[in-house]
Formats: sequence, structure tokens, C-alpha cells
Amino acid sequence: PVVGISNHQVLAWQRNPADRPVFTLIEARRNELYFAEHELMDSSYPQIKDHKIIFKEDLIKHVPPQSIVIWKHDLEISGTIKDALLKQDVLIYDRGIYSASIVAELAALKAELIGHDDLVKMEPMYIRPFAGVQ
Repeated sequence: PVVGISNHQVLAWQRNPADRPVFTLIEARRNELYFAEHELMDSSYPQIKDHKIIFKEDLIKHVPPQSIVIWKHDLEISGTIKDALLKQDVLIYDRGIYSASIVAELAALKAELIGHDDLVKMEPMYIRPFAGVQ
């Protein structure tokens, strides 16, 4: 059986237990971010609700007050943007990691809650058109 897990879900799993909206960020280059909003199921499994590409300087417009935003430790977000998020009572977790153990834990939970993925119907989650595609 195959169970697909997104890098965004791996980051969202690392949040502190809190009853707040959860958002994750991944470097997209060109001063852009892959941005995802998560819906937490009863078991706290992070299901991606929406995803898009945003400019770093527009991050504050996309993260509502009293939410959680998570990104990997090597993503550079300016101090000005971090300060603006903190002023909106946004919890920042900027020490996210990618780990095989987290992927395995999420995959087991997804298999239990949702079931396995159908290989025939699986598709990569591309947010930006694939390079070389016109």
C-alpha cells in the first residue's frame, strides 16, 4: 500500500498543540513561498485545505491573527515580517525539520483515518507549472 504525505504536512505535524489555524511555508525561490493552510482532523492529522505561491513580503496578508505558522529552520524570513506576525499574536515555529520518522507516523495515521492512496489516481501536488512546460 502507498500513502502520500506532503512536506507541508510534515511541517504542520510539528506544531505545538493549540486550537489555532495552522499554516506552513516552504522556500519557492524568486522571493516566493509555497504557502499551505491546514485543516486539522479530530486526531490532529493535518490535511491540506489550500495551497498557493505567495511573495515573502505578502506573508502578513495571508496569515490571520492568532494562528500558527511553521517553516524549516533554513528559510529566511525578515525580522520585520516576523515582528509583524508576532504583533498579530501569531505563534512562529521556525525550527521545522523533515524526518523519515514523522513521514512514517503521518502515513500510518493517514492509512488508519483515510485509507491508502490509489496509485492510478495519484498525482504530484504541483503548485507552480513544471519547468519546461509552456
